[in-house]
Amino acid sequence: YAVLNTKYRTIATEGNLNNHIGVPLTLLSTPIDTEILIIEMGANHPGEIAFLSNLSRPDFGIITNIGKAHLEGFGCYEGVIKTKSELYNHIKKNGGKLFVNAKDELLLNLSKNIKQTTYINNSQFLSANPFVRFIYKETEISTQLIGAYNYPNLALSCCVGEYFGISISNCKKAIESYSPTNNRSQVEKSNKENTLILDAYNANPSSMLVAIESLLQMSGSSKIAILGDMLELGDDSLVEHQLIVDLLKESNIQNVFLVGEEFQKTKNSFSVFTNTDELNNWLQSNPITYSTILLKGSRGIQLESLKKEL
Repeated sequence: YAVLNTKYRTIATEGNLNNHIGVPLTLLSTPIDTEILIIEMGANHPGEIAFLSNLSRPDFGIITNIGKAHLEGFGCYEGVIKTKSELYNHIKKNGGKLFVNAKDELLLNLSKNIKQTTYINNSQFLSANPFVRFIYKETEISTQLIGAYNYPNLALSCCVGEYFGISISNCKKAIESYSPTNNRSQVEKSNKENTLILDAYNANPSSMLVAIESLLQMSGSSKIAILGDMLELGDDSLVEHQLIVDLLKESNIQNVFLVGEEFQKTKNSFSVFTNTDELNNWLQSNPITYSTILLKGSRGIQLESLKKEL
């Protein structure tokens, strides 16, 4: 949106209005003179992306990645793949075009025989400490987004902008001025000399893994992970939470605090709290200072409520 809005009258999904209620609200509130409409489609059950595609009838389609989200509703990871592929199927049926990550073998296989433009093959990742820096076609771009996992999304933005006739210099200006909100990939400095990495809007095993990897790559002697339950994982919940715990055991993260009933079921030696209120009370008597702190968990855990004590 930030890139396309430099040249076109652009409207994009607000907040998380991406379901069977949110998408119609976005469509019905879009001004008639809009030139580009960006619709986010969310799903936690099979068939929902097909339904939303039939409503919005997109000319272009993007799947940024396929992770282990909402496994309870999808039944298994294969169910996630099948449901997200419904967008590709709609685009193919209606003669549209895709933007596909050239380094994602799963997406490349799913998009075979569909008109497409690939991205990330014309860009180079530089660093993410903490903010992502990358090169797109010989132009270096510095961002306000944390985590190497955001690099493909940034390369995608440049690719889409260039496809629609926006100069690389204007893509650079738009991306460098973009600041994340809503507890997604945000960085804040606290009055206790902490660097807070706020990625507490939601979580699943895939996004939790890359968030931890991003923390490990950052500089700083004192790193702390405050992780909340990953909800809606169904029968896979205990296994997925244990995998995260096992990863943490092998990491060099100085302190780990786990929040939620799912993490309580795992075998670990970390500090585990039933909810954020319990951890909040503990922090009042045990303040954390001069640290880099990752806050990552599902929406229902509301880890952002800990900001005051950090």
